[in-house]
Amino acid sequence: MIGLSWNIRRLRNPHAFMALSRLLKKHSLDFIFLSETKVFRRKATSIKELFRFGDGFSVDCKGRSGGLMLLWKKDLLVTILYFSVGHIDASIQMDDRFTWRFSGDFNELLCMNEKVGGSEKSILGMIWFRQATDDCDLTDLGCSGPYLTWINKRDGKGNVQERLDRFLANTCLRDKFGQARVEHLGFNSSNHHYILLRLNRVSNSQSSRGNFHAKATIRKKKNFIKKLTDDSGNVQSGEDSLAHVIQEYFSTIFKSSNLSPQDIRKAIDGINSGLSENKRDILNVVFTPNEVRLAIFNLNPTKAPGMDGFHTVVF
Repeated sequence: MIGLSWNIRRLRNPHAFMALSRLLKKHSLDFIFLSETKVFRRKATSIKELFRFGDGFSVDCKGRSGGLMLLWKKDLLVTILYFSVGHIDASIQMDDRFTWRFSGDFNELLCMNEKVGGSEKSILGMIWFRQATDDCDLTDLGCSGPYLTWINKRDGKGNVQERLDRFLANTCLRDKFGQARVEHLGFNSSNHHYILLRLNRVSNSQSSRGNFHAKATIRKKKNFIKKLTDDSGNVQSGEDSLAHVIQEYFSTIFKSSNLSPQDIRKAIDGINSGLSENKRDILNVVFTPNEVRLAIFNLNPTKAPGMDGFHTVVF
């Protein structure tokens, strides 16, 4: 299955219309999702017939903005479940039934490196967007081609680029279509890249391996420690007793053996230093605020390096 998603920025633009026609000739598309069409439903119907798609559904624009359109081939059984000005929920039935959500561009980033130029993006918005994708078990399918999908079409210091368009998939879809591939193609008349999705169903053998790993994971989760032998040779069971044995064990192996300060100094003096005097001076220099900020912003935005559990993107 091959699908196309594009924030077309006004479908009635002759350049956009011609670009879409070329895409249809080049790729055998099973469905097309267009956002920012800026057309009403009656116009969308004529466009569907012109492009010779089996059926379609559209959401009217609001004044000079918005508008969504979903077109699909006649051999696909599609049921529209719900829609709004910002999305279309559609159930596409193939061999199995999947529920797809076709949304307009999210107009939000998942992390700081999805923007180049301009003012800093709101961190809070990124946190909310990431939380929403996590809650819905959605993962970005990645891409090939240019990473950033939107540009403000300005030159020099005024140039801003962001990744506002993407395909997200839950675990069910990723299991069924393990060979999903997303391609970011050109800009054409819009300031958004159009993005192509290719889905190849996982073979039965691959699916069997996936089921095996899933069952192995479940079995692993059921394994647990029932008994432990303490330092005195006594067998302990029960949650509190096991916790005490484990705590005592790790407290012992990471505890010094009551060494005197003289013994510790003697051991340290026997270690040959691998650092020159100049390197030691460099390490002893006090960190500047700019160096601390640079180190934090180079961390993975989705990791929580501290005990407070906050992701790096918060900072």
